[in-house]
Amino acid sequence: MTAWQRVVPVRPFDVLAGCFGVIAVAGIVLVLVSSLGGTGETESALSVVVVCAFLALVATFAWRLGRTGVYVSDRGVRVQYVVSSDVVDWADVHRFVVRRSRPGWIITAGSEEIWVVRRTGDPIETSLTHLTDRPLEDVLPWQRFAAVTRSRDEDFEQALSRLEGARIRYTGRGPV
Repeated sequence: MTAWQRVVPVRPFDVLAGCFGVIAVAGIVLVLVSSLGGTGETESALSVVVVCAFLALVATFAWRLGRTGVYVSDRGVRVQYVVSSDVVDWADVHRFVVRRSRPGWIITAGSEEIWVVRRTGDPIETSLTHLTDRPLEDVLPWQRFAAVTRSRDEDFEQALSRLEGARIRYTGRGPV
């Protein structure tokens, strides 16, 4: 089995999440070194544990956030979310389509996403998102802020063609 390969290149948002993770790990090291190094101040063991646990939680969240995305291998398609993932075998993948994001998602409202249409079961919404042709002035402020997490149009189109190419390569079925 081949390793999972990311469909889109690393985005600036992924790098930012990685930086937060590195800062959190550095914070853990700093707290541990300062508590063990005898700086003259007395820290309670409980406060050191609480601070280190919080920073470990931040580092884990940042790591998972940076790993969100869509991956392919000879097994199928994996849609990685922050806390979970969905894996769809190639035999169950019917096609990939571009649809409006799910209603109710405040951040992705007014955008389009790539969906995995399965042969059995409900379609799966991916994190491959881009703004529609609406100018940024017409979207709400939090959507403007969230636009930095979305793919550029070229990346979005490349991701769609890479997914479709992988589907054809691994299933042997032509374009749908």
